[in-house]
Amino acid sequence: MKIPSHARYNYCLKKAYDFLDQYLIKAFPVNPFDLIHNGKCGLANYSEIAENVSCSIDDIIASLNSTDATTILKNNYYSIAYNEANLSTRIRFTLMHEIGHIFLNHLIDFEETEMIKQSGEFSTCLSEQSNQVLENEANAFARNILAPAPIVMTLNDKSVENIAHVFGISKSAAKTRIDFLETDMRMTEELNLSEQAFHIQQRYINKRKCTVCGAQFFNDYNYCPICGNKNTLKWGDGNMIYKEFETYTSKKLIRCPICQNEQTNIRGEYCQICGSYLVNRCTGDCNHIGNCSYNTILPTNARYCPISGNKSTFYNQGFLPDWDQELHSPNSNPESNEQLALEPPEDPFGELPDFDRIPEELFNQSY
Repeated sequence: MKIPSHARYNYCLKKAYDFLDQYLIKAFPVNPFDLIHNGKCGLANYSEIAENVSCSIDDIIASLNSTDATTILKNNYYSIAYNEANLSTRIRFTLMHEIGHIFLNHLIDFEETEMIKQSGEFSTCLSEQSNQVLENEANAFARNILAPAPIVMTLNDKSVENIAHVFGISKSAAKTRIDFLETDMRMTEELNLSEQAFHIQQRYINKRKCTVCGAQFFNDYNYCPICGNKNTLKWGDGNMIYKEFETYTSKKLIRCPICQNEQTNIRGEYCQICGSYLVNRCTGDCNHIGNCSYNTILPTNARYCPISGNKSTFYNQGFLPDWDQELHSPNSNPESNEQLALEPPEDPFGELPDFDRIPEELFNQSY
């Protein structure tokens, strides 16, 4: 497939919305290190690569032909190399730009993006125009992930300074976000993406965290479903993910937690081996309380009914431990929300990407 003559901004916007949904992004500024880690992509900074191959950072910049970053595809495995000496706001945009190249399939869909060897050095097959098309697409993708138009629209203060602060981007990137805001919103409507954009917006507006147990929700409940405390949900991002069980579409557990029976896909809601009740519901008779009724099905990690505060069937039967016991368990799953820190994980992705042949020989594909 040939690189188009003009950037496909409609394609980039749709892919950005899909990405926001896929990774359930609702916290800003976005931390691209977390996204790269979740995407199972390799990552190394220029200093690490220079030390690994015993050369200078200037050599790395010259070999990769970029002062910011580059993305490599080798043996069907993506790796990103980036210059950690840049400002954090620039690194954030640069890494999301590189993620854009990956998510937009720039290294797969176009034959022109392959690297070729000429006189001991690598150069791309791209013309200046083709290169600019892909750069514009990656920039559009990054813009709509780091500062999504539907979420920017919720801000009372849409000044360059405030957008730069809220989304952790440079003032230059914030100005570009403002310049394309109406265009992206109009394109959202023209592409019939308004419903998807609405859900992205609502995920941000309706996010709640429990100030006691740290759980994350997207509704303003009376009671926290995890710890059962009343009026503890505040706007913000939770920092703890509580374990859930696998269920069928009927919300019945696939495996009984008591006897480990896995043949539960039968009529009824009880385990036919031990008699455990395998659907999580409110245990109270609370038809008179708000929208709660005995038939209300709860999330599988809910210890309490969020409407009435009554215990759940799973908590009553001992399927779920006390919330603080799970919170302090060695196997707990805290969710990092230190978005402003922009720090890579201690062990980014295990093995250092295969940069050991720089500058003599580079990679199969790079962009």
